[in-house]
Amino acid sequence: YQNQTGMASCIPCEVGRFQDALGQSTCKQCIPGTYQDENGKSACKDCQVGSYQTQSGTSSCTLCGTGSFQNTTGKTFCYNCEEGKYQNATGTSSCKKCEAGTFQNETGKSSCKPTEPGSFQDEIGKSVFKYCEVGTYQDDYQKTVCKNCSVGNFQGNTGKASCDECLMGTFQNETGKSTCKPCEAGTFQNETGKTFCHKCEKGKYQNVTGTLS
Repeated sequence: YQNQTGMASCIPCEVGRFQDALGQSTCKQCIPGTYQDENGKSACKDCQVGSYQTQSGTSSCTLCGTGSFQNTTGKTFCYNCEEGKYQNATGTSSCKKCEAGTFQNETGKSSCKPTEPGSFQDEIGKSVFKYCEVGTYQDDYQKTVCKNCSVGNFQGNTGKASCDECLMGTFQNETGKSTCKPCEAGTFQNETGKTFCHKCEKGKYQNVTGTLS
């Protein structure tokens, strides 16, 4: 361009500007979503994937921050990562799925949340966790499975971090159970957390189930 009369040459457009026509006295600003980092150019460049630009007349674009992405060129914004995904790097064109054992129920995040005791997640890219079922428990964080209650124990509720001992008068000789078994007639159990019942001694009897003696 040239903004004065009687000059022997023209002036190159500065960075952030361009001129695509002949015989002009000014340069045009690059529009939002574009940039120009060189002098004397007839066009601007689109912001690359993973970047954006909201202002006019700039010489560079801004990288998308963590928790966001942009998969198209020439844009003025970045998208937030959706639920079940995250992005811990800048300037990216996509988000990552949450790994098994984690979840994310918010958008625009740079990490996923670990499952807490009493819960698990065995799938990737999820926005919620799953509760441990009856007969199972989980006492740790970021897990993909729950553990079966051991023999002598039970759990009748979902989402628990531990199992309960079988009460006196009951037993459980199997794993992963939601209840304990009452001692049969002729047997008893006077301790908790047991896998069997005692038989009545000689000279004694018991005609009721689930007794302590």
